[in-house]
Amino acid sequence: QDDFHRVMISFLFCYLDYEYQINRPIVLSGIQKGAPFKRPFGDWGASLVRRLMVKGDMNLLADLLKASKWSDGAMSAELSYAYSEALIKDPSIFLSELQNEGATVRKRIFRLLADNTLSADDMMKVRSFLTSQCHDSNTHRLACEILSVLSHE
Repeated sequence: QDDFHRVMISFLFCYLDYEYQINRPIVLSGIQKGAPFKRPFGDWGASLVRRLMVKGDMNLLADLLKASKWSDGAMSAELSYAYSEALIKDPSIFLSELQNEGATVRKRIFRLLADNTLSADDMMKVRSFLTSQCHDSNTHRLACEILSVLSHE
């Protein structure tokens, strides 16, 4: 129960779409605060969850956002990468999920987004989307805040 290989095996099953719903919670347990595994390295847990999100399970974004509350240096770097990829993959879902978080979590996520891994092309696309949201949407304030964070590179 406390062997970190359990999370890695469950990730493999999820990635291969084998009993996804059974294995998904085990993969998510790798990013929970106080994960019950020997050698609980949050960065590898975040990396596994990020990969499943990028593969198509955008519902995992909410868990990745919450993980910013207790992330350490290496895990924070991995979360920064995950947030960058979520912004590229579906910025509207990113805004929607981020809107559900409290101000403290959002500030932490903004700091992590400042260290984003967006390419110049991706940055242009994300900025274009956020700019359009700043003018007319229910997430306009949040979109403008993210735009401000991304503009201060």
